[in-house]
Amino acid sequence: MSWVRWSNWSSCGMTQVGQMPARDVDLHIREFGKEAAKLLKETGADHVLYAVKSYGENDELEEVKFYQQPMTDAEFEEKVANIPGVIVYAHHAKRGGGRKVNEKYKRKLEYEVACYERTLCVAWDDDSWSEADVYRALDEAYDRWANPEEHPELQDLCCEEYMLSELSASGLNFEQIEGTEGRK
Repeated sequence: MSWVRWSNWSSCGMTQVGQMPARDVDLHIREFGKEAAKLLKETGADHVLYAVKSYGENDELEEVKFYQQPMTDAEFEEKVANIPGVIVYAHHAKRGGGRKVNEKYKRKLEYEVACYERTLCVAWDDDSWSEADVYRALDEAYDRWANPEEHPELQDLCCEEYMLSELSASGLNFEQIEGTEGRK
């Protein structure tokens, strides 16, 4: 079993430090991501940084830093956006344009896939499916995919593809669409 250094940071500096099994990193990142999403809504910030994974020469994970740091666009660009050799986890405010949803669909939602800092966007026109139903179906699929101990058969599958196949198997007629334009 491999171990990874981790640290927790506040606006005042490092508050905790330790090591954890590498297999537990994504679980902790998801938990910090949930709290960061709440903080984004509460503060109205442009971004909330919640984790940074640092990789070494052999592309092996060396360290994870956890945050709950609201930021402006300028702060994010200056302090985080261009750091080499890392993966940055942050929630971003959804502001500005975007493309129109295909007119045949009445509903659209964006689902943050936290472990990859991507947004999965779907649109549908089935009144028997509410947004809550679609979020619940995507959450359940994500939870299955993210628990390799319980579902080892899913380890080698792409997260988004698996989530979309599960949504399709549930009977919802939907279309995957592009997300908001201009977002990072």
